Amino acid sequence: MSQQDFIFTLPGQLVRDYVPELARRSAAGLVFDQAPSHQLEPLMARKIAEEAEEVITAQTPQESADRLAAVYELLEGLARRRQLSMTDLACRARELDVRKGPFQLGLVLVGKALNGGARS
Repeated sequence: MSQQDFIFTLPGQLVRDYVPELARRSAAGLVFDQAPSHQLEPLMARKIAEEAEEVITAQTPQESADRLAAVYELLEGLARRRQLSMTDLACRARELDVRKGPFQLGLVLVGKALNGGARS
């Protein structure tokens, strides 16, 4: 890894476990610390949002796969911290699909009708 690989590493940003060693080898001059346990979930949630945003700007299928794999790993870590498995989450997602529907149609809430009635 070169210094170029660490351009997007910002203070307070959660990084993968091997990044400090890779950064040290590349002489990037970055300093890392281990976050306290009570800070991990907020850090993981922010990292999920960051990685999900990067899916949108990905230029290749491989880049998209890398970003989505990171989201998957972070979700898995959050689930584990909450004593849930990815199987639990997949089952719950199917239950929600049946009850509320999936996210396939691209529906967006645009406001509330003045008379309180439903608008679709």
